[in-house]
Amino acid sequence: MARVVRFLTLLGFDPAPVAWAARIVRRRLAGGDGIVEAYLLEEGSSNQTRERLEKWLGRNGFKVSAITWPQAEALGPDTVANLTAGTKEGFFRLYQLARKQGMGALVLEAHASPPLLFWLDGRKEVLSEADSLGLEDYAFLYLEAQGAKIVGRATRVPAGLQGPMWYLIETQEGEKDG
Repeated sequence: MARVVRFLTLLGFDPAPVAWAARIVRRRLAGGDGIVEAYLLEEGSSNQTRERLEKWLGRNGFKVSAITWPQAEALGPDTVANLTAGTKEGFFRLYQLARKQGMGALVLEAHASPPLLFWLDGRKEVLSEADSLGLEDYAFLYLEAQGAKIVGRATRVPAGLQGPMWYLIETQEGEKDG
């Protein structure tokens, strides 16, 4: 029988922290054949952000439900709360809920090099490239919603920007920018 993991997260204006945390929960806690039920608590996110994230989660095998705070309060200790996304007020409220209900909880520190994962119980993990979102994930979450797509790699980059890999993006108007 497949293991079921509940993933509770705030949803602010940026879908990537939720997608990244969801991917980590799937890999770390659900295993290859586990089921992850993703519960989204909205905090002023746009419909487009929510729709793109729900679609990304669905494409990646998550069962997705939008829920309210009273519904979140009914979830128990078999839930993992993502404290990375949303507002500071929402973070504090979800942090309190996770502690009260005995939930597992995590925070991603994406700006560290390498990125770090902190658990509410005090564990800290260094994240590998395999844990990260890929270019296709970012393109789906951000570009496609704006009618843009990646069309190739940039061959000429200003001297001050050389080093990272740069890509050409085609917009709805047919312009290429890179």
